[in-house]
Amino acid sequence: MECGIKKRRQKNGLMQKKYPNIKFVSKTVEKEGDLYKITGDLTVKGISKVYVIKAKKSGSGNAISFSGTINVNRMDFKIGKKSDIVPDIMKVSFDLPAEQK
Repeated sequence: MECGIKKRRQKNGLMQKKYPNIKFVSKTVEKEGDLYKITGDLTVKGISKVYVIKAKKSGSGNAISFSGTINVNRMDFKIGKKSDIVPDIMKVSFDLPAEQK
């Protein structure tokens, strides 16, 4: 993931070397009309927060995926400093393969 000037990214940003992964682990999945409500833990830079996301399911059989967008407050994960130039809320789009059990 690229997120700006390399030197600054390591100092105040995502710290890719120490935390190379952003992880979401679902706890519950509930069908709501055409969408799914997925509750789980989002972990960024070793900090975990509970997020509820709405996702659209596509595919069939074992080859399925969930897609959607979530708004993540970068300040919750200590990404950078407060700024009038960089917004606190990051819109994250996802398209995740899943295994149906």
